[in-house]
Order: sequence, then structure tokens, then C-alpha cells
Amino acid sequence: AYSQAEAIGEESAALAFLRALRALLDSRRVELATVDEGHGLPDLAGCTPSAPGAVMIGWRQGEVLYLQPDLALAEVKRWQSSQGMRIDITKRGLYAQLRDGGRLAKVDPEGKTEIKKWVSGRAQRVLALRADALSDGGEDEDAAQF
Repeated sequence: AYSQAEAIGEESAALAFLRALRALLDSRRVELATVDEGHGLPDLAGCTPSAPGAVMIGWRQGEVLYLQPDLALAEVKRWQSSQGMRIDITKRGLYAQLRDGGRLAKVDPEGKTEIKKWVSGRAQRVLALRADALSDGGEDEDAAQF
């Protein structure tokens, strides 16, 4: 029973992360730079958000969202704290849930959840989420499983 409760709690944390990320993007508190397919990712410091006070947390390239992992998680935690919520899970645990839930677009050949992408000429580790991971439909599917 304890293991099952722990698994449900962890799954809830992954869904809470995705819901918070969607809310932040919808409210334009965070933004993603749009990059055309086949182009390299620009340095986020050179990308200007369209909304005042917004934070650039990654890039959207086609159907993949490339997130700066620490920055995205920090913004989600900050927002959740302001809402009286919090994610009770490690970064590694969150990544495992995202991977196991089929929400990651890419995993590195060595099995690492963060992948290497070239950002302004240097290799950086990013979290590659499927863009549809933030859609309402994916959440409803997960809820039906419980």
C-alpha cells in the first residue's frame, strides 16, 4: 500500500509540474523562444520576452519544447509556492515520471533524460518535452488511469 501511495503521489507531482508549466506559459509569466526546424538554439540571454517581466525558460522547435531544466523547475516551484502548492519530488524523480509517462520527446542514447543540444555554439543539457504533454487531453488520459 505504501509503494502504491508513493507512486500515485509521484505521478501527481509530474502532473502538477505540467499543469504549472502550462499555467505559466498561458499567463505569459514564462516564455519559450520559437526556433525554426533545422536551426540551432539561440542563447536565451539574447531572446527578449514579449510580455513585460516574463522569463525565457527554453525553446520551442516544431513539436518539441527544449527547457533549461533548472530554470524551468525553479519557475514552476516559485509559481506553485505563490499558489500554496509545491512539488515534493526530486528532479531525478520528476524526470523519471515524465519519461515513464511518455511525455519526453527525446532521451539521450545513454539513457539520460536531459539531452545535449548546441546552444549558441556550445553543448548544453536540456529537457526535451513533447509539446502535447501540456495539452489538456494528456492530463485527462492520466486521470482515467487512476
